[in-house]
Amino acid sequence: MTLFPIFFAVIENDLRKVLSYSLNNQLGFMVVGIGIGTELALNGAVAHAFVHIIYKALLFMSMGAVLYRTGTIRATDLGGLYRSMPWTAAFCIVGAMSISAFPLFSGFVAKSLTLSAGRRALRAGMDRASDSSCRGDGAFWDQGALFRIFRP
Repeated sequence: MTLFPIFFAVIENDLRKVLSYSLNNQLGFMVVGIGIGTELALNGAVAHAFVHIIYKALLFMSMGAVLYRTGTIRATDLGGLYRSMPWTAAFCIVGAMSISAFPLFSGFVAKSLTLSAGRRALRAGMDRASDSSCRGDGAFWDQGALFRIFRP
């Protein structure tokens, strides 16, 4: 859910569909946070959902303004829009910076929470899994070892 929509967004020409595929991608990232399940990851997923609504609404409204003004939303038909619609271009840049997790923007903060939680959970799971293999109970991959690696 996080990786697959990117491939469709790259080949799409309709900018509203690109934003829709991006929405699916970001929802996948939120599901990852819920799947990690720690308090930090859940807070990151909720924060990401909140800020995602704001910057995605900004991007969809910008695309609506472009459609209203030009009559088309196909990327191949648009060019030099920053000259005729400078405010819309500026708002699109702010939305794009937020979605790409550029530092000092809202997407960066929300995604950082989830990524930090994922690193902590993975590190804690690896420590627990290595402890079980050092007990002398036989193989490392005993029943439930995968669960202990990926779930705190």
